[in-house]
Amino acid sequence: MFFAVISLFLFTITITIILANVGLAKIISDSGTAGRVGENLDRAKVLNDKIISMNKIQENFFLFTDSLGDFAKIVPAGIQIDGLELNKENNSLRVKGIAATREDLIAFKKSLEDSAGRFSGVEIITEDISSKELVNFEIAAVVGFSKL
Repeated sequence: MFFAVISLFLFTITITIILANVGLAKIISDSGTAGRVGENLDRAKVLNDKIISMNKIQENFFLFTDSLGDFAKIVPAGIQIDGLELNKENNSLRVKGIAATREDLIAFKKSLEDSAGRFSGVEIITEDISSKELVNFEIAAVVGFSKL
């Protein structure tokens, strides 16, 4: 008896859904709203594309401000940073600036290397490292994002 009642209930729901779909199709074709439905579908697709784009942005988002304070602590006093480029896609860091002395630049490189795995492959890229004072520099490094 129980299964018969359940079967009848499911049959009624199935018929209701079929009639609703047939009725909706008839309403759309009779009332000329097919164009409006198409417009709404186009709007829904545009909205869906925007949501997908926003999700991609959110997936690649990295809140660097917390790590910026830690980064500032490892920059020696004689270093002036003019540019900082962080690329999450290829895990790279580029720092441009001026070192008061060559020793300050070498100390900065060492502090990056000794930063508990945050940075590796630290390289000084500069045109004139033989200069003893006011050394323009660029440093490149690989970033360990999990450590930042």
